[in-house]
Amino acid sequence: MVMRTIEVVDAELRVLAAYRRACAEAGHPVRSTAVMDRLLDERSVLADAGPGDQGAVGA
Repeated sequence: MVMRTIEVVDAELRVLAAYRRACAEAGHPVRSTAVMDRLLDERSVLADAGPGDQGAVGA
């Protein structure tokens, strides 16, 4: 099992946001938000875990 931290999830969200922005600027919007939705769900679980849980969950 891979342990992921909120920082890793945030970094992935930033990369995906930059990709979506670049696609939109080029006139090629990305229609699916499934990956970002999954990452936001994972981030929510991490945030709810609190600081005592070291902010990591298995992926």
